[in-house]
Amino acid sequence: MVYGSTAPASMLTTPASTRSATGTGSDSNRSTTSEQSETNLSEGIAHVSPRGVSAACLVSNCSMPVSAAAANRPSSGGEKWLAANSWTTSQRRANVTGGLEQPVTVNSMSGTVVVMGTAVVAGVGGREVTTGAEEHATTRHKKTVRPTIDDIPPSSSKSAQLLRDWPWALPSAVMHGTVLRIARSRHPPIRLQIDGEHFATPSDAGWEIDLSELFVLPGLADCHAHLAADSLREVDKNGEITAIRRRAFAQLGAGVFLVIDKGWRDEVVLSLLRDPPPDRPHLEAAARIITGPHGYFPRFADETDEAGLAKAVRAANTTGGWVKVIGDWPQKGRGPVINFGEEILAAAVSIAHEAGARVAIHAMAPDTPSWAVRAGVDSIEHGLYLTPDDLETLGARGGAWVPTIGNTLDVIEALGPGSSGARILGQGLENIRRLLQAAVEAGVSVLAGTDLGLAHGEVAREAAYLNRYGLGGPAAVDSAGPAAYRYLGLPHLEPGASADLLLFDEDPTTDVAVLRRPIAGIRAGKVVFDRTNRLAPRGS
Repeated sequence: MVYGSTAPASMLTTPASTRSATGTGSDSNRSTTSEQSETNLSEGIAHVSPRGVSAACLVSNCSMPVSAAAANRPSSGGEKWLAANSWTTSQRRANVTGGLEQPVTVNSMSGTVVVMGTAVVAGVGGREVTTGAEEHATTRHKKTVRPTIDDIPPSSSKSAQLLRDWPWALPSAVMHGTVLRIARSRHPPIRLQIDGEHFATPSDAGWEIDLSELFVLPGLADCHAHLAADSLREVDKNGEITAIRRRAFAQLGAGVFLVIDKGWRDEVVLSLLRDPPPDRPHLEAAARIITGPHGYFPRFADETDEAGLAKAVRAANTTGGWVKVIGDWPQKGRGPVINFGEEILAAAVSIAHEAGARVAIHAMAPDTPSWAVRAGVDSIEHGLYLTPDDLETLGARGGAWVPTIGNTLDVIEALGPGSSGARILGQGLENIRRLLQAAVEAGVSVLAGTDLGLAHGEVAREAAYLNRYGLGGPAAVDSAGPAAYRYLGLPHLEPGASADLLLFDEDPTTDVAVLRRPIAGIRAGKVVFDRTNRLAPRGS
């Protein structure tokens, strides 16, 4: 069932799926072979088998020889097992052996070795995996120990559990030529063929996989992320591209295939745009945040007075399509202070629009959202004190609102329930509760965002908060994915669109928590994860 199409989403029951090979996409094109040479992966993506399997190496100047045609390690149940000969973190080097009956991925950034539908963790960035005879893997935070692949016994139930526990243990099977049959709400099923990184009108050739009994989204969307950090405790640190890639991988592993990064103290996040689309979510981003004097964290943003705002916006790097402005900030002895006047802000918005960028504004104080809406700002971030009139104006021009409820709850907890700041924010949350459904009805794009209050990849939790604060199930699901694609004008689940697909075996509109349990995902034509082998051809 496709969500986010022009038709309303509803429950659909169809026969169980079948998987068939048709046309020239036969076993001859997907056969195993021993003609596999060792490949050096210096950066980006390199193919390591004629079957279209790839290995990703996202760490600069890393070297990973991969031999995917060496001997298999025997195992029960017919499962193929990859045996790591070595893992030396100082050299960023892994030697991996395994058969080609299953696609193989080696990811040096997360330290993960993966078979299609099976994860073998050789050291997952910043955590330790402890294994034993029990049928589950225990995890705990630890930054110094990297277990080896040999620590994990060849048990299919063990490796399946690891794949669930470590969402960035990502298979990377190329799906080029595969035809997918997808059901749509109140419409006949559609067929889409994966052509490289995009969907195309199906030809007669290619494997066909019937997904028509599953529930489908183009992907989840985090519309207020900060990929340069893991929490607000890191506001004094510049972005670092390796860590940014790790966070982007965490987003992918949770099915978040679209991210709008709302800026940082530098522009390093924009470097992610140079990475191949299958290795990251679709990204739009602001560069350095702009604010007024003393209007944000010290030495964090580009500070300017009202006279200099237009110049700061004109000089902003708009490569990522966004400019981020801080509309208000609490100052000692003064409470929340608005940083710029309405006319000054309106002029700055016009400059950004002339450069082809949208403007997002941090607006948490009582008066800020209304003047930001009047000034023509595109996206209201937080917006605790929007009014019904603001929503009508914002909706009429196709604007967006990203409430970030989870982040606001996190800030309230940090401030303490008895503080004046917590009281103001709490009252704002009650205002959000009154306005959310009205915002959707007014035409506002209500979008889900984590904003460091939730971990990267946890935007489904924000959708649950939006549901709890007043959005119905279908609207809450829409806010966590399809609404963002529509707002940005991105085609999805149609010929010409990026080949992005997220699958669920339960209806998330009846239980929003299902968004946290996708069973398979494809990003730009590559399998990101396939926890139940739904994307595998028949016989694999």
